[in-house]
Amino acid sequence: MAKETIQLASVIGVRFGDRVLRTAGGDRVADAVDQLIAADLVIEAAPAEGREGRYRFKHAVTQEVAYNTLLVRRRTDLHRRVAAAMEEVLREQLRDFYPALAHHHLLGEVPAKAADYAWRAAQRALSIHAHLEVIRFAEQALELFDQQGDVERAVETLYLLARSRRYRGENDAALAAYERALALLEKNAPEERERIASVLAHMAELVTRWDAKHPDLEGLIARGLELVGEERSRERVLLLAARAFMPRRSPKATEDDWREALAVAKEGLSIAEELGLLREVSLCLDAVGFAYRELGRFKDAYEKNRRRLPIAESLQDNEELIDAHNMCAIAKIVLDDLPDATMHASKARELAMSTEKTRLGIAALQTEVLALLLAARFRDVLDRVGLRHELRPPPSPKSTATLLMGGIAAAAALGSPEEAALRDELAQLEASPLIVSGADLFAAMWGQRRGESAHHAARSAGLPKSAHDRILIGPLMVVAAARWGIEEEAMEARVSEWVERSGHARGRALLVQAQGLRALARGEHAKAEKLLIDAVRSFATLRLDHERAVALADHGRALRALGRAADA
Repeated sequence: MAKETIQLASVIGVRFGDRVLRTAGGDRVADAVDQLIAADLVIEAAPAEGREGRYRFKHAVTQEVAYNTLLVRRRTDLHRRVAAAMEEVLREQLRDFYPALAHHHLLGEVPAKAADYAWRAAQRALSIHAHLEVIRFAEQALELFDQQGDVERAVETLYLLARSRRYRGENDAALAAYERALALLEKNAPEERERIASVLAHMAELVTRWDAKHPDLEGLIARGLELVGEERSRERVLLLAARAFMPRRSPKATEDDWREALAVAKEGLSIAEELGLLREVSLCLDAVGFAYRELGRFKDAYEKNRRRLPIAESLQDNEELIDAHNMCAIAKIVLDDLPDATMHASKARELAMSTEKTRLGIAALQTEVLALLLAARFRDVLDRVGLRHELRPPPSPKSTATLLMGGIAAAAALGSPEEAALRDELAQLEASPLIVSGADLFAAMWGQRRGESAHHAARSAGLPKSAHDRILIGPLMVVAAARWGIEEEAMEARVSEWVERSGHARGRALLVQAQGLRALARGEHAKAEKLLIDAVRSFATLRLDHERAVALADHGRALRALGRAADA
């Protein structure tokens, strides 16, 4: 009898309980546990939440040996009996044992029940945001649904897999799950145009918003819009939002592209608001805000992203909330509200780190570092850069390299030996020419050094690149060019246009300072003195003490050139 008992127990698992053992094997088998305890093969286990069983094998190898003595047919039968016993005696706690039930039904050759319990286990894991477990159980369920030819549930499971993959930042894997769902629907339910359009819409969102890779994004969106027609539906909203984000994928998007994107995003927003689709409203607000940002309209961009915050909170969507805070932070930097920008970026970074969303976390950290750098809080910059080691999973080398630029600038401003260590790390990352030359230029600008070669290299690499780079970094580069005697008329004109369009007061003051430096270099000392004192006053009004101190030193040079050394 002890042999039957140890074999049945081995099927249940390393840990097993009296109730399941007795129901599956009968009283005589259950009572023989005492013999196993006496033989020092089984011991009484400490209670554990969510785990059934007062006994466990003393050594796992004992359970393995006992299990392997069973013939295949007998083993299959016992797994089936154990599954039935668990369903009978664990009714109130059954949800805690979905994985075990899936396992026993699978090995008991009851695939329909195995698939159902694997699906339930995935849903249970999703409810506690355990996305790795979701993926494990969903893939098990998917394989079984495929074997059974259950297309409906296979598609549903692929949706779940795609969702969990996206939450983990595995965007290409998420796209692959949607592509499998699309293939199943096209083969087995080609008449379900709305469902096919829905899959296309989710695929398009992954590519445009979350940077998954697809060879024909434009064709993907066009096909989806053709399927939904003019009906004001959720699918149309998703596809319009994806189309509005499309210029992000183009290396040479024009202002006309972004104006068209803005109109498309507004159309999507109108439909989403009409239908009361909160998540899609937030998505379209993001698309509208992004288009405004690329057009230099940062006040409008801020207002749209600020509207996303309460929506994301009500949806308990951490990704939306993190992204909305980060977009607000970028807008606030341009709008000259560095404390508010730092607050938004800090909230985004803290939430991203606590929920292990590295991709969003490193973006928020980059924004926070930029805000602190522009506020001349150099020690805080280095502290934030140090947080890169706490991001889990670790960020990509490219994202880390971008972050290090701010750290190198802050270390240069402080004359800190940390600059050399950060430069060594940047070299190991094999960063792009734009990042390397940008780091050299930042160190020269904030470290008050000569940097003509760094300026030329950065310009050749394409800096300033994005709209907010042109507005925030562009004026600093114009000042540096003026200080080092570099002629950059075309860049200065473009930066000036973007600064005026955005209303960035700090940028305006820097451009005035640059004009003063050029006047000083031409020997127009009176004009230089007037321009530089205007810059000093503007920096004082904006409470930018670091820029004010630098401009005061330049103003002193102008006064000395005028023979007013005492005033300097």
